[in-house]
Amino acid sequence: MINVLKKSADRINKGRKLTVTLFIMAGFLIVYMAVFCSREKDNLIILHNDQIEVGILSEVGGRVVLLRKPGLQNVFKSDERLWRNPKKNKPEISAFSDYKAYNGHIVWIGPQSEWWANQSLNEQRHASKADWPPDPYLIYGRYKIIEQNHSRIKMRSPASPISGIRLFKEISLESDGRVIFTATAENIRKDTICWDLWMNTRLDGFAKAYVPVEDAGIKEFIHSEDEIKETTPFKIDSGYFSFSPSIPTKPKKEQVQEVHLYPSKGFIAGFTGQQMLLIRFDLLDEDRIHLEHGQVELYSFIGGAATDPLLELEVHSEYKLLAPGETMSFNEIWEILPYNGEDNATDQIQFLCENIL
Repeated sequence: MINVLKKSADRINKGRKLTVTLFIMAGFLIVYMAVFCSREKDNLIILHNDQIEVGILSEVGGRVVLLRKPGLQNVFKSDERLWRNPKKNKPEISAFSDYKAYNGHIVWIGPQSEWWANQSLNEQRHASKADWPPDPYLIYGRYKIIEQNHSRIKMRSPASPISGIRLFKEISLESDGRVIFTATAENIRKDTICWDLWMNTRLDGFAKAYVPVEDAGIKEFIHSEDEIKETTPFKIDSGYFSFSPSIPTKPKKEQVQEVHLYPSKGFIAGFTGQQMLLIRFDLLDEDRIHLEHGQVELYSFIGGAATDPLLELEVHSEYKLLAPGETMSFNEIWEILPYNGEDNATDQIQFLCENIL
């Protein structure tokens, strides 16, 4: 009887040890999963519903680096490798910061010629009237999250001593798959300042973009040919402006062009792969846009490296005086539609006309 009791006790003790061991292992597994498996998710804030998915790097300028239909490819040009370890890999935040291309969607301010004109922290950039790089506080700063749920986020940038503003970004997902992106600038200085809000969406350089425009709406082309670059061909078809990029012809090394436009309607369409990105915005009278810019600007660049090709879809808000503490806002509405047609202007414009309401 005693032996039986000892054996039973041994079994119980072994069972307890096994239970404790399994509990400890489960604890380590949970910690491992939390620390390692969620790392990318922690860096990239995901908003989603059953129609659309948006990824945001709040640590690096609150920029949107991912936009896609669930299960499809990202329509934005953005390097996923740069999404990891953002605190370690992003440029320093100072008046001497260099530029690093995270791409995706970012908000600049305009005009570009005044980026470094109203600050004294970097005297060299002030004296040379530098037009590059953009304000590092706005494009690389850590944006504080004010509100967030699965389909909406509101963020605030650090206050910038370069441009004298603080940016707020609000991203909201609608049940039909539309994304409403709103940028708000607040004057943090004691003096009046004057800026516009400059939306910049980056796609692959061989994507096709169409802007509705009349002949008088083509304001100017920026680049001309030289020893190393040729200008990107363009055309106007059925009332839509588009670039037709290609590999530079030797001995040229780059194909590049920028155009400033006053669109006839408030949207841009970008075709990439089997998807169409539609960007809607409020159409503004020409006299409300800074003379240095058009309300819409397209920038096309094709270089020698495989990572180089770039197409920028840019939209400017009104150029506006802001009194101390005053704010201004501008928004875009993004929508993705699946496209199964051919990669040519005729089919793409027809699809666009059938789906623009």
